[in-house]
Amino acid sequence: MKEHAFLALIQALRAKPGLSRFLRVAGSGASMRLRVDRAAVAAEQRLDGKFLLRTSDPTLSAEEVALGYKQFHQVELAYGVPVPAARYWHPYLQ
Repeated sequence: MKEHAFLALIQALRAKPGLSRFLRVAGSGASMRLRVDRAAVAAEQRLDGKFLLRTSDPTLSAEEVALGYKQFHQVELAYGVPVPAARYWHPYLQ
């Protein structure tokens, strides 16, 4: 791949944080290569399938917060309110 095409590819990938956080550029000039950052992949796998819910009420237990979130979602569905995409916090999306 020509160097200018490779640089354009790198710029396109950096514009997509979902992809770029797992890739690293190794080398320089004509010897540049894209490498998978295995440490970043392993860190992501530890969080896969886990959801973090936050509340401003410190007296609620984790179970109460989760139940309240589920009930809120069920009420939205019952009244035909369009359910927005899940709002969640992720360390890579700050």
